[in-house]
Amino acid sequence: SSSSAASDVYKRQPVTLIEVGAGGGQLAAGILQELGWRGRRRTNYHIVEVSAPLQGRQRETLGRRSSQVSWHDSIRSALAGSGGRALVFSNELVDAFPAKWLRWSREKESWEEVFISYDSARGLREVFHGIEEVGSLGAFSSTALTSPADGQRIEIVPSYRQWLKDAVGDMTEGSMLTVDYGGSAEANYSRRAGGTMRAYYRNQRLGGGDIYQRFGKQDLTFDVNFDDLKNWGEEFGMETVEQKTQAAFLEGADVMADGEVGQAFKVLHQRKL
Repeated sequence: SSSSAASDVYKRQPVTLIEVGAGGGQLAAGILQELGWRGRRRTNYHIVEVSAPLQGRQRETLGRRSSQVSWHDSIRSALAGSGGRALVFSNELVDAFPAKWLRWSREKESWEEVFISYDSARGLREVFHGIEEVGSLGAFSSTALTSPADGQRIEIVPSYRQWLKDAVGDMTEGSMLTVDYGGSAEANYSRRAGGTMRAYYRNQRLGGGDIYQRFGKQDLTFDVNFDDLKNWGEEFGMETVEQKTQAAFLEGADVMADGEVGQAFKVLHQRKL
């Protein structure tokens, strides 16, 4: 179980916690508060954050406890500081990585990457090219969908795969807890011919051509393919311990999750021993 894996690592003092992408720092503040003074003395808390403004917000949120936190601009740096032994966790990290948007061409019987072209006469328009630069598409389970319809769209995240490979390669022992929204390849795309890519602007969900509006002013996101995360972790040397909905995961902590959100978000526990 997740708790037994964590306790095994925690027996070796001090334990290292690495939060990747800490947002405004609220989760870090809550964890440090919950640990209590004795727990904080036995814990090395690291945050991996590439954004200087967000680091500033995190320090402000943590206040005097920011002195108990070490900041890094890469997971490899954080793991190096712990000798490769740590509990690594993240919330909505995977969907923050750049994704490639693909569509199935029945005529060519292959996947093509979706690009955007602009000229003064025609404005913005989509163009489609081969995706040889991605490497083997066999690394992405969604590309193996059974009989995709012409024009079916999917998202793949080679950038996160490389990040995970680097992280696991530098980890000698520990666990990784990944919280994000999504599901299996089948669940993500079985009834979504247009894929899961979407935009949010002022809390309004936008799809289709609207995702190309308001560059830099709206949030682009997609559903995470948890089949890929498990496959990649095992490929790089981690064991898949369990995957649950956020609602089921929080039941053990006597915390209630919002109904729809608690089902949409998944919690994946992987470990390396």
